[in-house]
Amino acid sequence: MADLKAETPEPPILADASVGDDPFDIGYPRKLREQEYRHVNKRRNPQSASAQEPDHLVGFGLSGGGIRSATFSLGLFQGLAEQGGLLSRIDFLSTVSGGGYFGAFLGRLFSRDYIQGTKDVEEVLKSTRKPRVLGFLRENGRYLSPNGAGDQLLAGASLLRNWVSIHLVLIVFWLTSFLALQMLRIGVRQIPWFLHDDQLLVFGRFYASPYLLLPILIFVIAVFPLGWAFWLIRPERQVLKAAAARARAGQEEEKRKAEGAAGSIGPASPPDSSKDTADPSAITPWSGLVLVLTLALCLLHTTWGEKVNRAALLLTVVALATVGWRLAVWVRIRALRRQSRETDDAEDKDQKPLDWELHVNRWIPNRLGLWLTSALTVSGVLLALALIDSLGQSLYILTFTKSISWKGLTGFFGGVMTAGGYASRIAANFSKGPAGSRPKLPLAWIATAAALLLAFVVLVGINALSYGFVWAFQLPGQTPSTTLLGIALLAGLFLSLLFGQTWSFVNSSSYQSQYSARLTRAYLGASNEKRWSDHSVTEAMEGDDEDLARYWPPPSHKGAPIHLINVTINETIDGRSQIQQQDRKGVGMALGPCGMSAGVRHHLLLPFGEDRNVDPAGARVEVYPEAKTDFRIFDYPRSALNGKDRVFTGEMLPLGSWVGISGAAFSTGTGMRTSLGLSLLAGMGNVRLGRWWDSGVVRPSADGKRGPRLEALLARVFPVQTYILNEFLARFPGTARQHWYLSDGGHFENMGGYELIRRRARLIVIVDGEQDQDYTFEGLANLVRKARLDFGAEIAFLSETQLDATVDDSVRSVFGTLDQLRRGRWEETSVPGSKGRHGKLLEIDPAGRSLAHAALARITYSPSNGPQDGWLLYIKPTLVGDEPADLVEYHRNHPNFPHEPTLDQFFDEAQWESYRKLGQHIAEKLFASPQATAVPSRWYPVKAMEGRS
Repeated sequence: MADLKAETPEPPILADASVGDDPFDIGYPRKLREQEYRHVNKRRNPQSASAQEPDHLVGFGLSGGGIRSATFSLGLFQGLAEQGGLLSRIDFLSTVSGGGYFGAFLGRLFSRDYIQGTKDVEEVLKSTRKPRVLGFLRENGRYLSPNGAGDQLLAGASLLRNWVSIHLVLIVFWLTSFLALQMLRIGVRQIPWFLHDDQLLVFGRFYASPYLLLPILIFVIAVFPLGWAFWLIRPERQVLKAAAARARAGQEEEKRKAEGAAGSIGPASPPDSSKDTADPSAITPWSGLVLVLTLALCLLHTTWGEKVNRAALLLTVVALATVGWRLAVWVRIRALRRQSRETDDAEDKDQKPLDWELHVNRWIPNRLGLWLTSALTVSGVLLALALIDSLGQSLYILTFTKSISWKGLTGFFGGVMTAGGYASRIAANFSKGPAGSRPKLPLAWIATAAALLLAFVVLVGINALSYGFVWAFQLPGQTPSTTLLGIALLAGLFLSLLFGQTWSFVNSSSYQSQYSARLTRAYLGASNEKRWSDHSVTEAMEGDDEDLARYWPPPSHKGAPIHLINVTINETIDGRSQIQQQDRKGVGMALGPCGMSAGVRHHLLLPFGEDRNVDPAGARVEVYPEAKTDFRIFDYPRSALNGKDRVFTGEMLPLGSWVGISGAAFSTGTGMRTSLGLSLLAGMGNVRLGRWWDSGVVRPSADGKRGPRLEALLARVFPVQTYILNEFLARFPGTARQHWYLSDGGHFENMGGYELIRRRARLIVIVDGEQDQDYTFEGLANLVRKARLDFGAEIAFLSETQLDATVDDSVRSVFGTLDQLRRGRWEETSVPGSKGRHGKLLEIDPAGRSLAHAALARITYSPSNGPQDGWLLYIKPTLVGDEPADLVEYHRNHPNFPHEPTLDQFFDEAQWESYRKLGQHIAEKLFASPQATAVPSRWYPVKAMEGRS
């Protein structure tokens, strides 16, 4: 098998691993894997409690794809059940989104009292026992509205209630904010030099707001001076000059030492660093010259005209601001220098001043750049606010002066609100769920522009309403009604505080709880005997859901695989978690019976199922990385009892809720596909399936001496409004706050293979049920890329020649290269000696056929103390032409089958059965044993897999 040992570039070591660290121990800590190994060994042999690595770990990854993936996975596992004994060889079941529907169904089935082992589960899957289980699943293919029109009306009423509620909370919050600005405006009008309304009428009917002065003021005193100060502060020449002087002094010192050794008289005195080291904190002559000239203009301006006077005043303000920023830098540098001198070591005194100067040389432009960015951001926000206030004022005035009719205005805002209602469908179509590709740049721009315009129009309308309270809904220009304004402001503030402190509203106003409830009743409740007499899934029933403490691990004598549930922690702004990347915009988090893992190196050991009578809340936990200097995501507090052990204080959710979060495909946060436009559209349409999870981790303040920032203060006073607006604006701080925004695991990795690569399973079976009608293999490519970048594992798919030498001849025709999995028109050819199908792809055609159902890849793990290689069996829903007649007929009427849109979550009987039967058909072809009376001791497709891997 020389072809399988072809030259492969050595995979990179994990970026997180420092010298001497084992990448395997970082990604899969020894204690975590020993606990999981105990579960696996005990599952294989109930009498065993060994922590040694089991032989030939087998893991299944079930991809996202909604009910399509769940139903295809069901059929595939039915095919496995028909072979007998194969289910018992699955050690890990890693699920994402729709794959989690079936994964939770299977795990919950294992936990039922009437199930005693794997054989019982196989009989249920084959419908030879408890046929009502699968009958319940089939009858509830429309799990979101199983009872037809009645459920649709109920769901519609709930969606409308949540949509109105969330917008009511935000409208009250924005109206209160605008009323506060109106009260401030009335107060400052008493200032003599303040511009009055009659001085602000510009461009005919456009009434400018006095707040337009604020962004101009920020630009004058901050933006322009900071840009100017950057060019006036150039310490490089001083630093280079100091470095050259010190180098010459060092050479002279070495020369003197050499001469002293040769017999010269006495050692030379050290150079005076105070003379040869230029201080880069000195104010440049240019700043002083500009200040002197400007002050001279200011003194002489009375003899000139009005325009020159204004120019001189403006120049004076700019120059003073420039010098002011320059002095701020100077003060900061002096403080740094003072601190450096206090911490100098005697033996390193000669070297540190130069290092300090180079540090300052880098610090000055970076600090000025940060200040400039902040000033630009503030001025931009103030400009938007001033424009909203100007347009709101103009709209109110024009409405009451009959320039705009109430009828036309009502129709306009009615259309805007209607568009907001359709934002849900627009956002869902754009995001496409976990299987969709990123929106193209022009499409993202269009979505962002449309969402911002829609939000801008709504805010202008709310601002116009605030002017009604100023003028008591009468003609403008009269004395402002401070009484009505004050009452409205106090009422709005009271309601905003009341809404803001009702934290449960954040998650209950989304569709996540209803979505999780429907999934729980349809998939977890399918094996609940109490449900078989009542097929309705609109009511909760005892025995459907399960606490994680009782779900993990399942009784060892039953042989259930370890179920790993994958979700995504969204992070689009710097959350200090050290895991966020701009491209990923989040990190994957997996829950298992021994705890949680996030990213590569962050782990929480929380044995959910050690004692089924003990609630894991408050349980003792262990956190990785262990080093105190490293940042830890799961930085749980110490126990109040002994001050040593860490205890879990996070929110305990049942199994059904985690499955719902794992399937939250359409939401404001979509991991690597998150964008401002899509988040705004999803938020305004209340397409929110994600959840703000209370992690229980409280981060200490970055600087205890400083007061809370404005955003942090708002989050304390108005937490509900702040978190909802963060969703709308795609601002997810990752793990920096106590509440983490969790969404579909496919927003990070959609195949479910990431956690199996972490565990270095010897055989990984990926069941890819995501929407991929063009067969671009985006989800698979993402897995291959992340496996290499995060774990140093290379996944290389076999060529036709390698497949001939590796795959058993009886199933060789089922396997092909990735290209042979594509659908299209093929010119089939024959290759002498090959057992597979071959052909030339003439044209990609969604209504066409493929040449194979599966592909095979070799996994080369990074060198360490773990396994060095393994296999990846990749199964794709394809049609090759030998399917049963009902599948052929269904495909004829539905050309997109088996990749119909993920948005379609309402499967009728024919659709549900077609996906189920296709999965079963492919499994029968892949795993059928030639020995009819004997169960193979290995996974059949790979020749002598155990000897090879």
